[in-house]
Amino acid sequence: MARAQLGSNGNREAKIVKRLLDFWEQIPRDDRETSLIPGLGPEVRELVRTNPFAFLLAASFDRGTKTEIIWTLPYWLQQALGHSDPCYIAQMSEDDMRALLKQRPKKPRYINDAPYTILSLARMVCDEFHGDATRL
Repeated sequence: MARAQLGSNGNREAKIVKRLLDFWEQIPRDDRETSLIPGLGPEVRELVRTNPFAFLLAASFDRGTKTEIIWTLPYWLQQALGHSDPCYIAQMSEDDMRALLKQRPKKPRYINDAPYTILSLARMVCDEFHGDATRL
């Protein structure tokens, strides 16, 4: 009985995934990029779309600040650091990260919590997932 239920749930999930992917293909490409990743510019959307750690950061920051700013923060961090390597970021101090965030054109609402969030995520990705945010 449990095996039959498991099989039917897997089939149901596969159907849902297929319908979502079919729906995705119906959305015009420009609308997909601007509405689903609302960063400030195409280079921001490209980073968040192609860099799993940048996506993870943006998704984790979404706390009371304009969405466009939150989804642009990983881009600004990458610009300032010259990379977005979670293992390198994990070695930074909270004070250094806070100073870096304060220099950005726009800041997260909770500027004192943001360094902890970034460093915790970077350490988790680096330590538990060997630097590969897609494994999260």
